[in-house]
Amino acid sequence: MGGDSSCATERAKGADAGTAASIARWLFGGMLCLYLLLGSGHIDSPDGVVMSRVTASLVDRGRADIEPLANWPAFGGSPTWTAGAEAPVFYAKYGLGQSLVAIPGLLLGRLLAPLVPEAERGTFDTPIGMRGTPGPDAPFGSGNPFRIRWYDWTAAGWPEVFEAWTMSWTNAAVVAATLALLFLLGCEMGFGTRGSLGMALVAGLATPLAHYARTFFAEPLAGLGLVAFLLCLVRASRRERGTVLWWLAGLALGLAAAWRAGLLPVERPWTDEARQAALPSDPSVPDGRQLQFTTPGGTRIVWVLYSEDPSYPNPSTEGRGRRGPGGSS
Repeated sequence: MGGDSSCATERAKGADAGTAASIARWLFGGMLCLYLLLGSGHIDSPDGVVMSRVTASLVDRGRADIEPLANWPAFGGSPTWTAGAEAPVFYAKYGLGQSLVAIPGLLLGRLLAPLVPEAERGTFDTPIGMRGTPGPDAPFGSGNPFRIRWYDWTAAGWPEVFEAWTMSWTNAAVVAATLALLFLLGCEMGFGTRGSLGMALVAGLATPLAHYARTFFAEPLAGLGLVAFLLCLVRASRRERGTVLWWLAGLALGLAAAWRAGLLPVERPWTDEARQAALPSDPSVPDGRQLQFTTPGGTRIVWVLYSEDPSYPNPSTEGRGRRGPGGSS
């Protein structure tokens, strides 16, 4: 009788986990479709355009240097001297995380762009009165009530305008994935299916996440890493053997901090809390050393990808390599 009861309990837990995973997949798909429908069709911020150009440079040339914005050449980075270069090249000050995850969107855009009829290539343009032309003294066009063009939205800007649209889908997918993991986290913490689903929907529809899903900023990517860290942490602390989950938790936190350098100050205290959460009776996680190792390890891996010089010391410093005259140090 006791064995039958135990088996029934295990089957019930498995069924609950399967139901939660199914709901999470539907939640991801539904929110992704909603965000894509509500998207503007453009990358509106200068930050986003700079990062999208890094994506194109990585795919086309295997390098991270780009051409600066024509309307605001000093924004988003600085000229940098690299070994063997005859002239400085422009590197963005942002980490490579957002640019890397946007590569599938860029490749999809390049696959689909030739299929668009030439007569339809002006679809992304807007009436002339809605477009601003920023200048160096007022880069955000304070007199313009709508948005500013940081690249050519007309048919003359094809295929960049189409590729920018498909790359802008990146954050829609990232935020949708964050909501799916947030739902699973709620279920793990005992809030139930309905409560967890309600929490995820409120987060996706009534918080800044709904706005970030339509942008090309890196904050959603860092948020995804943090939620993944918490989910792995909760699951690992409730299992007798959770070595892989502890490693994944540390890696997620390390990647989140690498994608957004502003998270570095919280990385160590969160790592300490995670180490304390590791049960001493769990032989697979002695003192949480896996997490301690993986967190800085994950940060280091991405930082090496970010910097042409792996010994470059300061992750909050803009650019890479050696500064030219007049550059910041």
